[in-house]
Amino acid sequence: MYPKPKKVSANVLTPAEVENYLDAAERRGALAMFYLELVSGIRKGELVALRWEDLDVEQRTISVSKQATKDENNRL
Repeated sequence: MYPKPKKVSANVLTPAEVENYLDAAERRGALAMFYLELVSGIRKGELVALRWEDLDVEQRTISVSKQATKDENNRL
């Protein structure tokens, strides 16, 4: 017999929280990055590792092939 799957709860932002989040991102000049994080499900390490060559405007795709990690001194 298979074990029952564990129930996982997710913290979902309210529309007001999303608006505040994106307003703060815009004030910091990072709206595109934080919007992409919200709508795509991309992980933070993958997000900060993106480069312009990962974007295909014609095909409207982003290739996620790497992620940023921290070293033993906690630096990216």
